[in-house]
Amino acid sequence: MVRTVAEAFRSPYVAVEVDRSGGERLVASHGRRPASTPALPITFRGEEVGRLVLPSGGPRAALSPRDEKLLGDVVRQAAAASRAGYLAAELQRSRERLVTAREEERRRLRRDLHDGLGPSLGAVALRIDAARNLASSAPEKADELLRQARDDVTTAVADVRRLVHDLRPPALDDVGLLGAVRQQAERLRGPGLTIEVDAGSTLEGLPAAVEVAAYRVASEALTNVVRHAKASSCHVSLAVDADALVVEITDNGIGIPAATPTGVGLVSLRERAAELGGRCEILSPASGGTIVRARLPLAELEVAGG
Repeated sequence: MVRTVAEAFRSPYVAVEVDRSGGERLVASHGRRPASTPALPITFRGEEVGRLVLPSGGPRAALSPRDEKLLGDVVRQAAAASRAGYLAAELQRSRERLVTAREEERRRLRRDLHDGLGPSLGAVALRIDAARNLASSAPEKADELLRQARDDVTTAVADVRRLVHDLRPPALDDVGLLGAVRQQAERLRGPGLTIEVDAGSTLEGLPAAVEVAAYRVASEALTNVVRHAKASSCHVSLAVDADALVVEITDNGIGIPAATPTGVGLVSLRERAAELGGRCEILSPASGGTIVRARLPLAELEVAGG
């Protein structure tokens, strides 16, 4: 493209600079760059995504209206291409993070089952066998072994419940998404903080993956409010909007300073939405507070599951 522009405008040098995440810059150029060369901003939906570098002297100084229009078209095409490349790269990175997170979760689950639950149940079996052998000759010792086995079973049941909760919170099946979020809000509510949870529409029949993602997003956002926001009020809204479930958490706290680096919790919120093909915005309005808004699509999951 840069060569075509250079030939069309008879320019000795043309370059397109594209900003990428992490401070990287992708440059496509044609010709030798002069010592001082101005750049035209390449914008996409109001956001600068790069620059078109074109010497201001020579042929560019006497561009016809047609040339100006052509140059504008080139800039718009470069902006769209730049944004598409940026989004593709972000999507790839997000997928890689999700794959890594999923494998880490599987590894943790295997470790918990192998190192925790397995030995606990094995110990129960050994204690029961020992109690059977001592039942006639030493009933008191047998009774003590059975009590220990009972304690081991109680611990194992607690471990199973924890593992089940990590996979899918039981409250989603017991009281539904709205009730589960309200229970979590009640657990997190502390002195000086009021949390309201409401649903703008019926939440019945949601895909299971959407329910889990919505619950996790709401829980993590509420935890951030309690830990960092210094807020006195927080509002959680759950509503089906067209083909998506929208989860919005708003607080009146101190907001997120611009200089604050993105923490693991904020990244996790975005990744949970991205895993379902959705998105999560985290905003700090000028009026104060923080808004977390996740949009979780329903249509794609229904097609995939049907």
